[in-house]
Amino acid sequence: MMNNSLARSKRTAFAVPLLLVLFTTATFAQPTEWLARGRGGGGGQFNPSISPHNSNEFYVGCDMSEWFHTTDGGHSFDVIDFRDLSSSPLSVVRFTSNPLIMYALDQEYGARPVKSVDGGITWTPTFDPTGEDAYSLFVDYNNPNRVIVSSYTNMYFSNDGGAGFSSRFSDSGGLHIAGAFFYADTIYVGTSLGLLRSTNGGQIFTASNIVGIAAGQAMISFAGSQAGNTVKFLCTTAPTADVYPGIGGGDFEITQGLYTHTLGDPNWVSRFASLPAGSIPFFVGMSNNEIDTMWAAGSNPPFYHPHILRSTNGGANWTSVMQTVSNVNVQTGWCGQGGDEGWGWAGQALGFAVAPSNPWQCIITDYGFPHMTTDGGQTFRALYVNPDDLNPSGANTPQGLFYHSNGLEPTSVWHIHWSTPQKLFASWTDITAGHSIDGGETWGRPALDMNNAYSVNTVYQTVQHTNGKLYGAASTVHDLYQSTYLTDSRIDGGDGQIFISSDSGSTWSMMHDFNHPVIWLALDPTNAERMYASVVHSTQGGIFRTNNLSAGAGATWTRVGIPPRTEGHPYTVEVLNDGTVVCTYSGRRTTQFTYSSGIFVSTNQGTSWADRSDSAMVYWTKDIVIDPHDAAQNTWYVAVHRGWGGAPNDRGGVFRTTNRGASWTRICDQLYSESITIHPDDPDIAYVSTEESGLFYTDNLTNANPTWTQLAEYPFMHPQRVFFNPYNTNEVWVASFGNGMRKGTVGGLAAPQNLTITTVNDSLSFRWLAVPGATQYTLWSSANPSAQPGDFTMELSTTSTTAMLTLPVDGMRVYFVRAE
Repeated sequence: MMNNSLARSKRTAFAVPLLLVLFTTATFAQPTEWLARGRGGGGGQFNPSISPHNSNEFYVGCDMSEWFHTTDGGHSFDVIDFRDLSSSPLSVVRFTSNPLIMYALDQEYGARPVKSVDGGITWTPTFDPTGEDAYSLFVDYNNPNRVIVSSYTNMYFSNDGGAGFSSRFSDSGGLHIAGAFFYADTIYVGTSLGLLRSTNGGQIFTASNIVGIAAGQAMISFAGSQAGNTVKFLCTTAPTADVYPGIGGGDFEITQGLYTHTLGDPNWVSRFASLPAGSIPFFVGMSNNEIDTMWAAGSNPPFYHPHILRSTNGGANWTSVMQTVSNVNVQTGWCGQGGDEGWGWAGQALGFAVAPSNPWQCIITDYGFPHMTTDGGQTFRALYVNPDDLNPSGANTPQGLFYHSNGLEPTSVWHIHWSTPQKLFASWTDITAGHSIDGGETWGRPALDMNNAYSVNTVYQTVQHTNGKLYGAASTVHDLYQSTYLTDSRIDGGDGQIFISSDSGSTWSMMHDFNHPVIWLALDPTNAERMYASVVHSTQGGIFRTNNLSAGAGATWTRVGIPPRTEGHPYTVEVLNDGTVVCTYSGRRTTQFTYSSGIFVSTNQGTSWADRSDSAMVYWTKDIVIDPHDAAQNTWYVAVHRGWGGAPNDRGGVFRTTNRGASWTRICDQLYSESITIHPDDPDIAYVSTEESGLFYTDNLTNANPTWTQLAEYPFMHPQRVFFNPYNTNEVWVASFGNGMRKGTVGGLAAPQNLTITTVNDSLSFRWLAVPGATQYTLWSSANPSAQPGDFTMELSTTSTTAMLTLPVDGMRVYFVRAE
């Protein structure tokens, strides 16, 4: 934390002592780390990759852009900084025999190949023959210069570590790469067109003449292993017409075949009939040097659980090893039979990996949770909660327990509310919600729609009444007003309700069912019986109001007037101290964005509305925030997203009004802005969250042109909103779209003390006491005695505790020294 001391000097006509006024003000320092908080899991994970050099190190990808990385066997995970590497369902990490050389598909805008030469610390793009349209990447473990990358139609090969690529095979209808096996100068690639082979180190690939796979079937997953001079292959197949580039485990039900082949034999051998009843594998895997131990993963109708199969005799016989029914051999987190969510929620395998150097170790990922075995499938353990919180195998998973985060947080949080210093409620996507009773250190699922009577997927926001009750906005539709949820077809079929809790969010009852998603609530400070709700539907949505809130489930709700231009997509609502209602309407798309978004104001409880939108806000507006330091509530901030497809382009950013929307100024040019949060005690400190550029910070918000800094310490690309703990504003919490919650704690430096100013001829001499821990001091000045820190000009920076400035020509000047 940086701290300031201020003094004033006044030039007089004679050399007389200067008038000196000394006081101190605290400024704000950024957290040095943002710690993951939550109960782990809950979002889809893909393409785990286990290091051949250390089986306790592995990566797990996510469809929310982050790569999770562990070096302690999954006891704890870090997130790779989005500026270094991002993930998608197609992204992979590939190790090589050189522990320093690694490759990956990085999801920047589209997937592209990247390379690390320092063991994954930094990543650099290779040449990209796909133009950021990569679908797969494979590397020769023993020769890291050999790399295969595919686009939708082409397979490319590099023999110089990615410096250049050449096309080696193509299919205009779409070429799916199921896997690759490198065997000295012979390379085998399983594809949707069959098995390809190169015998000259990748210069030419031709179709293999191995027969045996049924006509009309194409490979979807392929693996191989070598022991001595013996090479064995394993693959799964599906109808050729159903196989496409990028196919994933969600399509497991199309699987029709499981085959093995020993190199040198004439045929593939079908093993499908030897699978246990109900087993449908999608992925296959083998370790590097164990040819008879084979693995497959998929699902097991009618249960539709994540499912793993293992063979120890080259595929002749298979055994189901992950016994999810009754949790027979699985140490669970909060998902498992009997748990907060059952195995059916996890669904089938979305990712699978066998350790290259350990045939007894594999990882499976699904719609919410990774699990791992290190003993050949005898036992499994969940990898998404702290190991101390694991539930024992062989018994039902208890409900309502609290879990510590181990860093693997792959889902979205929309809102955080404190009822007391210890009791928090978080609004989650997919896993509904979470609550904590220990200040946010552990989290459990609250009793909200536990019987799935209303199919609540997401709680978007909560408000607390002066009567102590919490009200929550709930929906069956997730990700509202993100880029994939703007059209009527994705939203109008949804349901939504208001839920109510009398015990700080532990248990909830349904208060009112709107039959459409509810995304925001606002209480009226002028009338304890009045509350507003944002209800989402293209024709039946809008702002709804009740004037008898205390009636609970008996409260009556009425849709208020429809603001001009709007088309049923209301978002955030605020009610000012004088009863004025301010709301945003967010984006709506047909074939393009419609002219229906913006800021609207009502002074008669919603009967009529005035359009206060800037021209930049008319397509895709997000949050409106009322400045907590403006007692008159005339200063508002609005976050706006840029759209695409013409008129909405480049209209995003954060805008400020000081006259209730009569005029606006853009103060932050981050075009994908989500929200802004202002420090409750300091009007100059604020955060802006963005969709793809992470978290931004300013300490001069009141300046006409605030300076924004991207925070390098915050690792995730898409923070959603920032919250200050109302009971301890040194705690800053970030809710994100895809990486759960992170908590930062600020530190501080004492303010410089004993600041003195004396005149030395035509100069001012400044002195102050050293501040423990400070590495430099900055001296600032202003000609305005009432200036806020954000309006000061920096005069100099020094490591000393003294400074000299020219005596001001005339007038009062104000100075402060900041310790940093």
